[in-house]
Amino acid sequence: MKKVRKFHPADQEYQPAQTVSFQSIRMGATISKRIIRFIHLLWSCSASHHSRRNEKVIKKNSYRHEAYLILIIRKR
Repeated sequence: MKKVRKFHPADQEYQPAQTVSFQSIRMGATISKRIIRFIHLLWSCSASHHSRRNEKVIKKNSYRHEAYLILIIRKR
């Protein structure tokens, strides 16, 4: 069994996970939430029985959604 070398804080190599500002974490959370919601939108569309009517609405929504996502990701 290989001995895993634990970093000691005094070590030169030791680097804590790059300190991420709280805001960017929140940003990431909102983005992933949006993506999940977006996927859920598409999924619920394909799952619905009368999807033909819903498809139009959802397509419209998802385009808006994608544009929004792209905007947010560009802003970062």
